[in-house]
Amino acid sequence: MNSKKKKLIITVIILAVSLLIFSAYLFGLIAYSNRFLPNTYINGVNVSGMDVDKANQALSDIDPTLTIIQKDITGTKGYVQDLDLRKISRDIALDASQALKKQNLLFWFTQLGNKNTAAYKVSGTYNEEKANELVNELYCLQSENIRYPENAHYEIKDGDMRLIFADRGSYIKEDIARSKVSELIEKIFEGADSDVLDLQEYYTMPEISSNDPKLNDEKARLEKIISNEADIIIDDDSTVKFDRNAIADMIDYADNDYVLDEDKLNSYVNNLALEYDISKNEYIDKNQLKADLHKAVFEGNKEIKVNWIEEVHKEIKVTISEQTLRYYENDALLLSSPIVSGNGDITDATPTGHFKVRKKTTNSTLSGAGYVEHVDYWIGFDETGRIYGFHDASWRSEFGGDIWLSDPSRGCVNMPTDKIAELFRMVDIGTDVYINN
Repeated sequence: MNSKKKKLIITVIILAVSLLIFSAYLFGLIAYSNRFLPNTYINGVNVSGMDVDKANQALSDIDPTLTIIQKDITGTKGYVQDLDLRKISRDIALDASQALKKQNLLFWFTQLGNKNTAAYKVSGTYNEEKANELVNELYCLQSENIRYPENAHYEIKDGDMRLIFADRGSYIKEDIARSKVSELIEKIFEGADSDVLDLQEYYTMPEISSNDPKLNDEKARLEKIISNEADIIIDDDSTVKFDRNAIADMIDYADNDYVLDEDKLNSYVNNLALEYDISKNEYIDKNQLKADLHKAVFEGNKEIKVNWIEEVHKEIKVTISEQTLRYYENDALLLSSPIVSGNGDITDATPTGHFKVRKKTTNSTLSGAGYVEHVDYWIGFDETGRIYGFHDASWRSEFGGDIWLSDPSRGCVNMPTDKIAELFRMVDIGTDVYINN
């Protein structure tokens, strides 16, 4: 075969292949002129080759969602939450027509091996009240998922001043979260094709990081606070030094500020009063002493003169729903403790009403049907002082919360040993006890 014939054959083949490719390309242009290109997916549904009506029909079974990206409770990871838009609209429908118009028909062949994701548009109306209810479901608005950011700061640990790094937390202002989600819902029903909202950039961040020069000021402020020692003048013969160690043990960091730990302050005051009230016919005004100690720490008062009072009204208040006990003297809160109460659906319910402390004993044995338990402290409050009371529960590792719903007491009020020990020292026979639901 001569070279001219070879060239001719090659030319014919090239033309034939070109014609074939062009025909296939032309076929694609015609075939997909009003249909979705190959490998096209809308919300996970394969709509390849479908016209708008068939695509809309295929989408009718989908539950349209609003995807909200938030921070998880640690503040370090994204939390993805889908909100069901059908909850706020009775006539909602998904429309694929805009997605079809956005296709690049001229390059239809590029999708033969590539998956393409298209977006639907929402049509219909929505109920604003139900939309607000939908927003209420946001993960970031549930109290159990909120951790407030904390600035980098210094704390006293085991007598040493240590740097505590900033904590980003997981807190977004409620009005910001609500407005951003509500705005997107409105836009979606106006025809916007975006159904994803990332709220992470709107979260509140700490104001002071671990490399912030302001930390030097924080360190100096803490040092000044714990150096504010004071003399507590009990009487002409007795003075107690409120020293650096006591302050350092009591100082805490909360809500991005230095505060006195309420429990430790109460314990300090209670122990002081117990030591000096014994030999007096008068009582230390604990509420006034707490206020004076606070001033000493944060305002630098160097001398505190104890105020004595002739009468002290003591009362214990228990709130079953909160699983909390509070002890007051002259309306001043001096002790707060988590508890475990009875649950009438499982065991005996803890009685409610107004009672009085009838009995105080140590190293008691509690017994009943199927149990015998030793307790270090017993404060009985029923008429006999023997049936219902406050006591420690060494068999428990946790108190408070919802424990009483599944693992209640047998009607008494269980308390941590350190808390009941402190309460035992302060209450008297006759102290008022109020228990309510």
